[in-house]
Amino acid sequence: MEEIRDSVKLLAEGQSTIREDISTLKSNVSTLKSNVSTLKSDVSTLKSDVSTLKSDVVGLRADLSSFKEEVRQNFKTIFDYLSRLEDELMDIKKELVGIKNGTIPIKNVVDIENRVTVLEGEIAELKTTKEIV
Repeated sequence: MEEIRDSVKLLAEGQSTIREDISTLKSNVSTLKSNVSTLKSDVSTLKSDVSTLKSDVVGLRADLSSFKEEVRQNFKTIFDYLSRLEDELMDIKKELVGIKNGTIPIKNVVDIENRVTVLEGEIAELKTTKEIV
């Protein structure tokens, strides 16, 4: 009889331990479910943030492309303008050499002076514009 009592006692203790383990397992599953729910929410927020970031990057690329084209055009304009000034300066230098050599009449000096004055004005305007920017 005592043996049966010990067996029943062991079974009761085992059942009590199993109940405690099941209770702990239920608590752990509940915590896990809560953590999964939080993780899902965080992933959703992250997806939204990434989507916003992608949209911002697309806009930034468009702005950068536009800026790049504008800079190219500005440099082309400046290069063309400076090339024209350089060509005019080269023409004036050739004419001055011609005047010195006597192959071009001296009466052309006034014309050359006027052209130099125009170039000086344009250069002064460029310097002023540079300081403003």
